[in-house]
Amino acid sequence: WISGYITELTGYSKEECLDKEGWNNLIHPDDRSKAMDHLKKAQSGRSSCESFRCLTKSREEILITDYAKLSDENPDQIRGSITLTRSPETTDS
Repeated sequence: WISGYITELTGYSKEECLDKEGWNNLIHPDDRSKAMDHLKKAQSGRSSCESFRCLTKSREEILITDYAKLSDENPDQIRGSITLTRSPETTDS
């Protein structure tokens, strides 16, 4: 399950994000290993919180923070939340 918020955040549909290549398209190439480590940590039963860059469908870079953990109800599923940390309009000063 994935929230419709992902579409608002990234421009990708829920179906595109759940597709095998969805996360590969979404995660910035330089941050894929960090994102995979985050996922593996959650899959191992430990809670994980990590920030990494994503690319919107229009190829704008955004920074998100993702919190993930195994579901208490179904240990084969990961539950979590994603928040936008930095939008494309934000500039570093």
